[in-house]
Amino acid sequence: MPSLEYKPVSTTNWRGLVIKIENPAGSVRKGISKNGTEWETVMPYDYGFVDGSKGVDGDEVDVFLGPDKYAKYVYIMKQLKKESGEFDEDKCFLGFQDEMDAKEAYKKAYDRPELFIGKMETLPFEVFKKRVLQTKDNPSFIHASSKMNTIIELYANEVIEPIKTGSVVSVPGLQGKGIVIGIVGRRATIKFRSGEYVSRDIGELTNIANRNTSSWRE
Repeated sequence: MPSLEYKPVSTTNWRGLVIKIENPAGSVRKGISKNGTEWETVMPYDYGFVDGSKGVDGDEVDVFLGPDKYAKYVYIMKQLKKESGEFDEDKCFLGFQDEMDAKEAYKKAYDRPELFIGKMETLPFEVFKKRVLQTKDNPSFIHASSKMNTIIELYANEVIEPIKTGSVVSVPGLQGKGIVIGIVGRRATIKFRSGEYVSRDIGELTNIANRNTSSWRE
C-alpha cells in the first residue's frame, strides 16, 4: 500500500502522546499502484502519526492504535520497499497484546502485506514514548537494544512456563473455566465447556489447576 496524502480528521491523547488520526477504523484507503492496478483496503484500526515526531523519511512516525490503551509494549514493523526489499519506514503498533496481534493488524491494513513486511521489534511503551519524541530534533530509527530484547524474551518465558497444554485457566472478561488445547509462541487456544473457543496471549491467563481434563476434548 503506497504512501498517500491524508489530512488528520481527529486528534487523541495516547498516554501522553498526541496522535493525529488520518484514517479512522472502518475508513477506506484506496489508490492506483505504479503498474496501474487499483487497490482498496478497509482500515482495521485507527491509523495516523505521532505529532511532534519525525522519522528518517522526513515524515512523522506512523502508528496504528489497538484496543488496549494500557498495553505494556509497542511493536515496530520495519516496513520494506516493495521494489527493492530495502528498509522503507517504521510502522508502530500501540495498544496490541502481542507481536502476533500487531502483525495481523498490519496484514489487514495492506492489500499485499507480504511485499512490505520486515522485521518487528518490541519496546516498552515508556521507552518508545521517550525515543519517538526525541526524533523531532534528531530524526532516527526507533530501535530496541539487544539487551532490551533479551529482557523481554526472559519475561515472556517466565509468563509462559506455568501455562501448558492441558492447563485449566480463567480468561479475563469471560465466565467459567477453559482448557488450553494448544500453544503457538505466546498465543494459546482455549476451549470452554460450552464448546466456545478463544485465543489469548498467555500473559492474560490465570492457571487454575493442572488436572486431567481429557473429558473436555472432542
